[in-house]
Amino acid sequence: MSVVRISLAIGCLLALSPAVRGQALLLAHWPFDDPAGAGVFETVQGGTETVMGVDARIPGPFGNALQCDGSSTYFDTAVNQTPWNYLTSFTVACWLQPAPGQTIWVPIVDQHNASQSLGLFVGLSSSNGSHLAVGNGVTWQPLYGPSVAAGMWTHCTFVFDAAAVTGELKCYLNGVPVLTTNIPGGPMLDPRGSIQMRIGARVDNAGFLNAGIDDLAIYDGALTLTTILDIMANGAQPVFPEYQTNSWQASFTVDGVQGGQQAAATVTVPVGMQATLGFSSFNVGQPWDLGSGIAPLVPTSAGALLSSDGQIVNLDVTDPTLSTWFNFMQGPNWGPLLALSIPFSIPSAASISAQMIVASPALPSGVALSQPVRLIVQ
Repeated sequence: MSVVRISLAIGCLLALSPAVRGQALLLAHWPFDDPAGAGVFETVQGGTETVMGVDARIPGPFGNALQCDGSSTYFDTAVNQTPWNYLTSFTVACWLQPAPGQTIWVPIVDQHNASQSLGLFVGLSSSNGSHLAVGNGVTWQPLYGPSVAAGMWTHCTFVFDAAAVTGELKCYLNGVPVLTTNIPGGPMLDPRGSIQMRIGARVDNAGFLNAGIDDLAIYDGALTLTTILDIMANGAQPVFPEYQTNSWQASFTVDGVQGGQQAAATVTVPVGMQATLGFSSFNVGQPWDLGSGIAPLVPTSAGALLSSDGQIVNLDVTDPTLSTWFNFMQGPNWGPLLALSIPFSIPSAASISAQMIVASPALPSGVALSQPVRLIVQ
C-alpha cells in the first residue's frame, strides 16, 4: 500500500491535528496517596515503588503524605530514566514538613557523588536549610537556601537551569523565589549509569530525611513561576502525554512489555530468537489492523498526530516503509477471542515501529489505538 493511501486513510479516520508541545515534561510523580505498607505509586510510568524501613502515612496538603522517620524510610525508584532529558535543566517540586533539629544533610532526591562532581542532590542541609547541588564533572555546584520551617507544610521547588545565560540554581519556598545562584553553564555529569536515584535517604544511607513529604514531582525543564504557583495550588499535573497507552479496546505488546505516557515500550530481541506478539480487544466483531514501519516512533513533542478524541498516532505517517498487515482495516474482524498471541522470529538485524488500530463506534474518531512498540532485533 502506498504512503499516500495510508496517510489519507489515517487522516480520514482520525481527523488528525498537530499535537501540543509542552514546555517541560513531568518525568516522575509520587502523590503518596496509597495506604501505609502498600508502597508508593508513581503516576507517569505506572509502577509501584517498595518503601524500605517504616512506611507510614500522614495527612498532607493533597490527600496522604509519606512520613519519613529520619532513620529508615526511603525508596529506590524503579522508573525508567533512559529517555529522560534532565541533564541541562530540571525542576523538583514537593510539599515538605520537616521535623526540628536536622543536623546533617539529608535528601529529598539523591543521585550524586560529590567527589566525582556527578549527579544531583535535592533536600535539606543542617538546620533544615533548603539545599540543591549538581555536578558538571569539573565542580560540585551548591545552593544553600533559607531554612524550611519545622512542623509546617512548605511547598519547595528546586530548579537547575544550565541553559540560562550564566547557569542558575534556584529555590522557591511557598511559591516565592528566595535564592538564585549563578553557576558555570553546561549539563550535569550523567549519574544514570552508576548511581540509583533514591528518595528520602542519601545513596550511601549516611543520612535519612526526617519529614513528611507529599506530591513529589520531577520535571525535565526549568519551570516558570506561573507554573510553580499552579502546581502549589492544584498539585502536580501531567503535561500532555508523549505516547499512546494500551486500553481495553486496543492492547498490543511484544513479549508483554508495557510502555507509559512518557516512555514508549521498547523491546530488544536477539536475531533469530522467538518472541511473541500479544493482541487483545473487547471490540468483538470490529475490524482491526497493525501498522508498522522502520522509522522511529514520534512523540507528541516531535509532532505526533492526534485523533479527534485525543489519541496519539506515534507512527511516522510519512515513513515510506509504513505498511499494514491486513490491508488497513479491511479485515480480519475481531472475533469472540479477546486475546491473541502470535510467536515470531526475525532472522536479521532490524528496527521496527508498530501500533495497533481497532474500529470503535463508541469513540468520536471511530477507532481505538494501542500503545506503540519499538522493536529492535540485534
